[in-house]
Amino acid sequence: MPNKATHLRYGVPIDAAIGGFVDVCVQYHRIKQNPKTKFNWSELALSFFCGAGIAIIGSRIPDFLEPAKNPRHRKFFHSVAFASLVTTGTIGLAVSHVDPKIKVMGTALGGTIVGHIIQDSQTSFGVPFVS
Repeated sequence: MPNKATHLRYGVPIDAAIGGFVDVCVQYHRIKQNPKTKFNWSELALSFFCGAGIAIIGSRIPDFLEPAKNPRHRKFFHSVAFASLVTTGTIGLAVSHVDPKIKVMGTALGGTIVGHIIQDSQTSFGVPFVS
């Protein structure tokens, strides 16, 4: 059963990459609208670090909502249905017109929650479809 360290080991680099990717997309759009705008490397670095920091919190959310007191603790917040809801919300946020910082934080958070469920699905107990 994946533990806190396992969820962090995979969540931190994945969320750093998500944060960076979203920032590159936001900056590309900004440069496309105004070609005189320069690519901001500091903003990209900050997005990587924000994504990694969010992973520390987000990778624990399903286990915070459903504590791992036994191997069969996985109910709705460890289900395929919950992962689908989070994915839908994350995609909606990514294509919305909200502040870019909120996009980076929200997509990183959604990515790490879904990553947690994917890791748990690889165990012998798996995850439920709905429960």
